[in-house]
Amino acid sequence: MKPRMKVLFATLGVSLAACFLLPAGTVLAAENSSAIIQYDDSIEPQSNALRWIYKIENGKVYKRLYNASTRNWIGDWIYVGEYQP
Repeated sequence: MKPRMKVLFATLGVSLAACFLLPAGTVLAAENSSAIIQYDDSIEPQSNALRWIYKIENGKVYKRLYNASTRNWIGDWIYVGEYQP
């Protein structure tokens, strides 16, 4: 038998043995899923949730910035204009 044919049959034999003898990755998937669950609690938002809050007082509209993440007001009330229903 030629050396090329020996290499071809050896490669084919190893490939077939790997397909039939090794599981289809189920063991690795089970190990990885437990690692993913372990780190789910470490995810935290990095940006603040900022919202404009509006109020109407004596027919005038005012707005003020509010940080919903820290529950703090940012700045003072800003006059926007006259309220026209």
